[in-house]
Amino acid sequence: MQELSQLYNGDGSPTERSMIFEDETFSLPELPPSMDDYQLCDLIGSGATGTVFRLVQKKEFAIKVVPWHPDSQREVAKHEYEVASLFSECEKTIHSIAYYEHNSNSFILQEIGVPIIDYFFKHTCTMRALLHAVLDISDALCFIHSKGYTHFDVKPGNILIVKGSARLGDFSHCLHYVQGQEYERAIGTSSFRAPEVMSGGKHSGLEDLYSLGITMYVLLMAGVLPFEEKKDPDSCDKGQKQIRSLFIHPDLLSVIQKATAYNPADRYQTFEAFSKDLRSFMNAYDESLDEKVPNYLSPDWGETTIPAFENATAARFDLS
Repeated sequence: MQELSQLYNGDGSPTERSMIFEDETFSLPELPPSMDDYQLCDLIGSGATGTVFRLVQKKEFAIKVVPWHPDSQREVAKHEYEVASLFSECEKTIHSIAYYEHNSNSFILQEIGVPIIDYFFKHTCTMRALLHAVLDISDALCFIHSKGYTHFDVKPGNILIVKGSARLGDFSHCLHYVQGQEYERAIGTSSFRAPEVMSGGKHSGLEDLYSLGITMYVLLMAGVLPFEEKKDPDSCDKGQKQIRSLFIHPDLLSVIQKATAYNPADRYQTFEAFSKDLRSFMNAYDESLDEKVPNYLSPDWGETTIPAFENATAARFDLS
């Protein structure tokens, strides 16, 4: 993580070191006057809708800055804050604390956490800790769905660790959909998007469950995506293929396979059922859950494909 003093010259112009997130340059935002007692510290990261900074006022916070270009982004930011507020009673979601507007920007003050990728794969990670994190997110999604909403963007990048537990954040895509309602557009991140969303089908209510299954696979495989990406993001080679892996225990893989079934009717029908089977696996193999999860991180984390992973790990596993 770079200090802001390393990213900008004295006159506020960006230094070369500011080109660190997807080759984009980010300008230092001016905080609203009501936030004068906050200190802007680090640039945390960026997404499709905004940029996130670390902020300090006695304790640390995160603040998401959403520029109003196009103008519709203002409504997106308001929506994200309002929807997140509906989930404030849930201990497994990132809580939004306040919303501000200033200089054609929206500011969403939030809890701060450590990205799950950094927390687990740049430090020691056990299978037990990783699976508990998946259960935390399953609980979060169960709560969100109880309010009539679908998150639509479950992925490792939207999971943070706060006080030792995993929490789900970024509600910019979170929408209220009625079962059977047709999609007017694709929603979320293509690699984690359920097939019925990609094909312009009808809302099944199980899209987030599919995305959680893909997320679980990706975390277990240190960033490997289960399906090959093509030039067109929405043509991701999911088809009706079943996820396979030589590196995941067959009983655990069966949980992932059911969560990510191509046909929604073949998936778990509730998050409770998914969590029950995952806990059953954990109980059955309790003694082996404290083993470290293999760490095969590279600068291309999340972009590694299965053949590359297999080539890199063939010498470490018995593939016969």
